[in-house]
Amino acid sequence: MEKIEILFENEDFIAANKPEGLLTIKGRGIGGEENLFDLLKKNLGKIYTVHRLDRDASGIVVFAKNPGAHKYLGMMFEKRLVKKKYYAFVRGNPRDAKGRIDAPVKDGSRRCSVHFEGKKSITDYFVLKRYDKIAFVELSPLTGRRHQLRVHMNYINHPILGDRLYGNLREQAVYPRLLLHCFSIEFSLPSANLLKLRKDPPQSFFDIPFSV
Repeated sequence: MEKIEILFENEDFIAANKPEGLLTIKGRGIGGEENLFDLLKKNLGKIYTVHRLDRDASGIVVFAKNPGAHKYLGMMFEKRLVKKKYYAFVRGNPRDAKGRIDAPVKDGSRRCSVHFEGKKSITDYFVLKRYDKIAFVELSPLTGRRHQLRVHMNYINHPILGDRLYGNLREQAVYPRLLLHCFSIEFSLPSANLLKLRKDPPQSFFDIPFSV
């Protein structure tokens, strides 16, 4: 595994740029597989997970370095005071230049789904550029459900490209990776200073067939 890029570190938090294909933390029933949490833990000792990115997504992940920071960041996420933004390529062109998806997401053992028994889930989207058969969008989750962005975009018939779990497998197979990248995270530190983190996608995010 290539060296992990550290985007920010102080006495309370460390933020890293997770490459695609790397687990954020060890998953259930997955033993011994390399993951971002363990790679950072080797040098830092005890760290704490508050949020994660899917294995095939890339981008910014923040960990806490002590119990107090863990509690604080967990509270910030719970109160929706952490702003996250993602880039994604999606199939087709959304009719509106921007919109909000307000649809409850229900967790499942492997897949999640929009379901009336699910938890309230909200995603804002903004179309940045339109191509012939795909669109480049910015996604802002206002809630933090598992697979929320992937479920919501598939729900409105614009699945994220490279998503072999929620999209059409035959159509998605032409894309080498899940085209989802967390490029921005903002939240107030305990000192009240605003932390703004930004990381552009890797080249692999753009090496795709735009005409498919």
